[in-house]
Amino acid sequence: MTTALRAAGFEDLKNSQVFCLAHIDLEGTNVVDLAERSNISKQAASKLVGELVAFGYLSTSRAPSDGRAILVQFTPRGRSLMQRSFELFAELEREYCLRLGARNYAVLKRALRVLGEW
Repeated sequence: MTTALRAAGFEDLKNSQVFCLAHIDLEGTNVVDLAERSNISKQAASKLVGELVAFGYLSTSRAPSDGRAILVQFTPRGRSLMQRSFELFAELEREYCLRLGARNYAVLKRALRVLGEW
């Protein structure tokens, strides 16, 4: 995905940053939840968020519900990136489905979900 996003014009992204972005809700996510979802430390999540803020993909503010929490939200550039990533992911899924066949691809997706929950 990172390679495809770079080819689509988002050249400044690293794999770790793309992985981080995938765990942010479109309406925003606090840093603690982002760390938990990404299975990384709060410090690592804060570092990645800082990098993505510097690149213009994210913004941060105090969470309205908890003034101590940092809310991470997509900027317009970040929303553009996410829209393109959704499109690229759909293209990848279509390609996998064509290569494996719809039935085999469905089995693969179920198996990966089970492994992910393990």
